[in-house]
Amino acid sequence: MLAIALVAGGAMFYFREGLFRGGNGYVPAQLRPFLQASRLELIALDPGALRPAQKQAGGNAEVQTPQPLCHGYPVLGAVTLASAADLEEIRAAIRDLDRSGRTWNGLIAGCFTPRHCIRLATSSGVSDLLICYECHGVKILEGSTADEQKVTGTIYMAGAAPAESGIVNAILTRHSIPLPKE
Repeated sequence: MLAIALVAGGAMFYFREGLFRGGNGYVPAQLRPFLQASRLELIALDPGALRPAQKQAGGNAEVQTPQPLCHGYPVLGAVTLASAADLEEIRAAIRDLDRSGRTWNGLIAGCFTPRHCIRLATSSGVSDLLICYECHGVKILEGSTADEQKVTGTIYMAGAAPAESGIVNAILTRHSIPLPKE
């Protein structure tokens, strides 16, 4: 019994005070370019399928035009945000991610089924926030192109409030982009 208590206590220390504490796997400065951007892309993802479907026609395998993918997930739709109103809304959602990451309680869920991606493309490269509100996780990816991105940080949120995903879904709805399945 004592051994179990020590292991559990050590695990809680590891998650609350150890590797993930303080930076939570990211540094807030990684979000600054998203908050200062004059143009961002919001992408709705289908987390249920990791590969585009193939079509069978007349007994011969005929591959249909592949659905665009974002980090292996089919893209339901995307919109470029450049208006002041859209940018302020998405910035509020990004600030909420950061605030939630800074108050993270040390718990981690294991699903990671992202339904949203916020993309920043600049002359120096591409950065993405790949968001799973279900497990309260965000992967920060950076690279010279979208195909060459690597995870450079992870935000573990204290708990995703429905308002956080609601802000993002409201933007998608306003631009007639299909919402990700819940």
